[in-house]
Amino acid sequence: MCFRPTAAAKVIICPGCQKKLTQQQGHIAKTCPFCGTDITQVEGTTTEQPK
Repeated sequence: MCFRPTAAAKVIICPGCQKKLTQQQGHIAKTCPFCGTDITQVEGTTTEQPK
C-alpha cells in the first residue's frame, strides 16, 4: 500500500470565480467545475500544511 501524505497539495485559484481548486485523484480539471473557465494555463501553488 502506498501512502502519500497531504502535506504538499497543489492549489489553483480560478481566475473566473476565485474559488480554490485542488487535485482530485491526482488530476487537475481542465475547466473550473463551478463556472466553466479554462484553467489549463493557470499556474498552481504548492501549499505546505503545518505538521
